Amino acid sequence: MQTKDELNVEQVKWFVKKVTMESLADWVKKNPSQAKIVYQRIIAAAKGRLAANRAKNAKKKQEGGIFNGMSSLSKITLATNDDPKNRRMFIVEGELLS
Repeated sequence: MQTKDELNVEQVKWFVKKVTMESLADWVKKNPSQAKIVYQRIIAAAKGRLAANRAKNAKKKQEGGIFNGMSSLSKITLATNDDPKNRRMFIVEGELLS
């Protein structure tokens, strides 16, 4: 049975890391043109993730949350109840309120 648990034995972790790094270094030395392509893809993917995160954060700042305008605020009705045990708060995410 294969599990996804983390490898916790330090001696085994060290050995696996050492063998992996040595094998990878050997492959890079033997295949420099392919290694360059792999590195370029890794860098391009990282840049893409950073750009996506920047765009996501910029959009969040631009929208300003659900209380950004009275139109969104007017769609929220507070539920009142005198008994504190029966009071509830609902947190709604997404475009439901827009």
